[in-house]
Amino acid sequence: MSLRQRRRDCPVNENNDLVKKHPLCRLHARLQIGQRGSVMPAYIKACNVTLTFRPPNRAAVIALDAFDMDVEEGEFLSIVGPSGCGKSTFLNVLLGLIKPDSGEVLMRGRKITGPGSDRAMVFQEFGLLPWRTVQHNIELGLELKRIAVAKRRPIAERLISLVGLAGF
Repeated sequence: MSLRQRRRDCPVNENNDLVKKHPLCRLHARLQIGQRGSVMPAYIKACNVTLTFRPPNRAAVIALDAFDMDVEEGEFLSIVGPSGCGKSTFLNVLLGLIKPDSGEVLMRGRKITGPGSDRAMVFQEFGLLPWRTVQHNIELGLELKRIAVAKRRPIAERLISLVGLAGF
């Protein structure tokens, strides 16, 4: 199922809660029940997200069309689909790098309005800065957060040792 397709026949009520089980609702409106029986919102929730790219001198391209998705805390989810179906576009919206034309994405019940240190993406392509050492590439995120060298160096060294790259 493409990310462009909306689960219009999914039985939800006006609160976007799942009313009954339905095969097309596997990515839609799941809720987690807490220990005291309280209903907790999804960890990540995409509600009616639409995004259209409008390149100059070309036809508009609908990347996401009324896309809905809920992911529970601790759930492992793979987004699979053919090239151009909106996978990376949705991840960029989730990261706060692109604002959707309509709809919203929530994380822990808070609307994503821009980039945040609570979200990151690992790219398929080569993502290191080749002129930096392994340690300096690892320290980059801490450096951007203006963490002092004396504090970030031991953090990077511990992570390097953890994956067996000490000395590189």
